[in-house]
Amino acid sequence: MILYEDLCGLPKELWMAAERAVPTRNDDMRNALVGCVIRRDDGVLVSSRNGSSRGQKNSSSHAEARCSRKADVNSVAYVARVRRDGSVGCARPCKACRVQMRSRGVTHVEFTLGPNSWGKMRLNDEAEQSWTNTRPV
Repeated sequence: MILYEDLCGLPKELWMAAERAVPTRNDDMRNALVGCVIRRDDGVLVSSRNGSSRGQKNSSSHAEARCSRKADVNSVAYVARVRRDGSVGCARPCKACRVQMRSRGVTHVEFTLGPNSWGKMRLNDEAEQSWTNTRPV
């Protein structure tokens, strides 16, 4: 369950990432609920959540790393974290995920910071630049 009032004013792709993070099964044991949506340069959307499918060896893979495998040049990633109580939390990608996304061609990342706020990050070779946005409810 997502507290949708925490998503007011956020881009629709962050809504999709938050919905992707929510478990579809009752036996989901993930500690963190993170979803990622990548808009490729050709307009195609790809998505993933953290964790792994049954039978996979790596059960702790990050949503951004899993999703970036299908990214292409000039892609934009959207990452959202949903807490167990349904509220939205900070989903700033870790350094390893940022490096992997940059190597796959992702140029920008937008991520949730908390209720009704999100951050943007430009991934480039010189330095990562980030800024935040907040929309009043």
